[in-house]
Amino acid sequence: MAKKKKKVYWQEKPDRPESRFPIIRTCLLFAMLVLGFHLVQWLFKPQYLAITQLITSKAAAWLIGLSGIEVTFKQTHIYFTDAHWEVAPECTALSAIYVYVSFIVAYPSTIKAKVLALVAGIPTIFLANLLRLFTLAWVFKLIPGKDHYFHDYIWQIGFIFLIILMWMVWIELMVKREATPAVSG
Repeated sequence: MAKKKKKVYWQEKPDRPESRFPIIRTCLLFAMLVLGFHLVQWLFKPQYLAITQLITSKAAAWLIGLSGIEVTFKQTHIYFTDAHWEVAPECTALSAIYVYVSFIVAYPSTIKAKVLALVAGIPTIFLANLLRLFTLAWVFKLIPGKDHYFHDYIWQIGFIFLIILMWMVWIELMVKREATPAVSG
């Protein structure tokens, strides 16, 4: 008995001219989504920004404190013995989440695959950001003066790598597997 093929979002239809250019369509949708997320954040300053800043700063201060570095926390501010950080909206990994969500939504796949990618990916990015803040605190403590290098370069590259890796793993493990179901014998 033949298995019913799952409907894929934006499934290719050879008779439609737009199906000849799925890469262009996917890239345009990706760009529009990323731009849209950032425009909403910039124009409307939604309430979730403040909440995300508070959650990030509280979790980071707690984690850093557990590791033995003396730290206090007040609202979106983290105070060390010799430094002060303010967890701005850019420090919350929301931009990385916007890019990841845009990759997932723009790429042709089933709704189930998209939901699974978002449910697994968004918390992973949030946890990676906490790891970033944790390591930056230790870099500041152990190698004073080099924390800006790690903040501005090393972790930016790390986040780009993480987002692309997560997207590619999702395509390999979920999207391609759904497109070619296992044959039962």
